[in-house]
Amino acid sequence: MLNWAIRYAPIVSFVKKHSPQSILEIGSGAQGLAYYIPEILLVGTDVKFSSPIQNNLRPVIASVENQPFQNGSFDMVVSSDMLEHLPENARRKAVHEILRVARKYAVIGFPCGETAEHIDRQIYEMLSRLEIDAPPWLLEHFLNPYPTSEYIIGVLSESNIAKRIIKNCNCWIHKTIIVGEMKPRIYRLLSRLDRINLIRALSPLINLGRTYREIIIIEKLVNY
Repeated sequence: MLNWAIRYAPIVSFVKKHSPQSILEIGSGAQGLAYYIPEILLVGTDVKFSSPIQNNLRPVIASVENQPFQNGSFDMVVSSDMLEHLPENARRKAVHEILRVARKYAVIGFPCGETAEHIDRQIYEMLSRLEIDAPPWLLEHFLNPYPTSEYIIGVLSESNIAKRIIKNCNCWIHKTIIVGEMKPRIYRLLSRLDRINLIRALSPLINLGRTYREIIIIEKLVNY
């Protein structure tokens, strides 16, 4: 989906730039990041996997709070739009697990704070007026407070890290795409734009203004 391409475009750019030897995506589902980098083999963990599973994805069933890997097992660990589905008391443990199994980089993306919640509620109202059932993932967003970069950075206890925040997806663009993808005819049209290289090229425009999502890039300055 176009929404997914926009979500993963900055992460794909980061992967292409740094060429990690091993990648883990936590909460990958059956495709996730693997769909956009088919030339790279990576591991994905989730509580369940639907079919078909992306060819270059090695699926491992595991909870985000208990990853079955040793410290520093992967050059890069990615979590994209996963934290918002966790209750607050699980997020701290999840962030620590992401950092624990990352050798060099951690990339954490999520709908951010009050802005994302406001946009999600607008999407829900628009779908209701169109008599379209809200997707389960949207309803799950409302069950817990939305994560923020300030909260996640506050959880990071390590002093030997560098971090930066990437803004991702203008709010109006996000809202328009999500509602559009719920309509079959518009979905087919938007699907033609689901080209990661095109989205990467357009990212400076797509990410202008107030954004729905933030992506935190964390670099460990000392390997464990």
